[in-house]
Amino acid sequence: RSLGVEVVASTTSFVLARVGVGVHPALREAGVAVRRADTFPGLGPEWVRIAVRPPEVTGRLVSALGDVLARA
Repeated sequence: RSLGVEVVASTTSFVLARVGVGVHPALREAGVAVRRADTFPGLGPEWVRIAVRPPEVTGRLVSALGDVLARA
């Protein structure tokens, strides 16, 4: 499902996604762990680092992200 989130392609075990300011704490409150990416030079608080996980875990992330973005 398309959430309108900008994602940076990666060959590593994580991707960077621009989800918007305030989404990181909202995901945490929903029980979904993503890392802040504002520690990467040039990125701000609207970016998160998402680890590559099995499809069922990724599905929970996408669902929670959709819920959070719908409320924003």
